Amino acid sequence: MESGSSFSFLTPQFFDALIYGVIIGGVLLAAARIYRDFKMGPRWTDKATAAKAQPPQEKQP
Repeated sequence: MESGSSFSFLTPQFFDALIYGVIIGGVLLAAARIYRDFKMGPRWTDKATAAKAQPPQEKQP
């Protein structure tokens, strides 16, 4: 078996391209998730649950 003939494609450029591909894929998946979250609308729709999620209001005398 010849040394290095079957893995000759494993060059530094190949690994650079692999890293760029993973980064681009992650950015695309994050953008899709953010778009889906904004498209979905508010998380709480009923007033009872929304009131619990809001910080307490200051009481006026």
